[in-house]
Amino acid sequence: MATTPQPWMAQFSRYINSAPGIENTLRLLQFSCVILGSFSGASPSPWSRAGGQFALSRRYFRFFKFIDYFENAWAAYTLNESGPAHRRGSIASTLEFSKWSLLGVYLLLEGVTIFDALGAQRTSWGDRALLESNKFWLYALVFSLLSTLWQLAQLRQAPKTPAATQKNKKKEKGPDAKSNTDGQEKAPPVEKQTINNAEFIIIYQALVKDLIITVCDICIPGYNLGWIPISASTMGSAAVLSTLLVGRDRWVQVRDVAGS
Repeated sequence: MATTPQPWMAQFSRYINSAPGIENTLRLLQFSCVILGSFSGASPSPWSRAGGQFALSRRYFRFFKFIDYFENAWAAYTLNESGPAHRRGSIASTLEFSKWSLLGVYLLLEGVTIFDALGAQRTSWGDRALLESNKFWLYALVFSLLSTLWQLAQLRQAPKTPAATQKNKKKEKGPDAKSNTDGQEKAPPVEKQTINNAEFIIIYQALVKDLIITVCDICIPGYNLGWIPISASTMGSAAVLSTLLVGRDRWVQVRDVAGS
């Protein structure tokens, strides 16, 4: 039975009232202020101050997020060979482990400077910790970029078969299974995992989108550290683009949860 699509305003209300939607909206406002502030003659401009407040608000949503990232790092470390073909192997596991563990360290270091950001207490090491957290963020994004590129390379090397061929293979299994001399069912021969063309397109498009998001996000810590020579407007524009791409996925996620 087909479900009736929800009105646009109802979808927007659910999205904007969910934690992912609020955080993403604040991110969009933050970097929109960065762009507007870059064209303002005042220093510091009202746009810069507003962007700083939006950035501070976002930190509440990710204060304990480092726990999830360390869990993801452990899951990547213990990754077995039953996953998708493009995410198998020690190289893919190492890249994912490095990405998630560095992201965890980044948020952990950022979290300990929350009182400095609030202005409640000024520590001698707060600025240094925030600087180092941006370094770990940049390193994590570099590993994320390498991981995505590696998955794209592995995906292109994976053998492809039409969807109908995979269905026929599934039908052939079961009743015709042979037994060995002990009367036990013989395990089917291990075959190289294949992927049909439809799955290839879906995974490929998702990886390319992740690649664009990561490249855009690298501009943020790179600009903050002074390691990437770009203007504030360029950094803000890249961040807005990645925010919109991530926001679309979060919108669909919130909509699907509400419709289930």
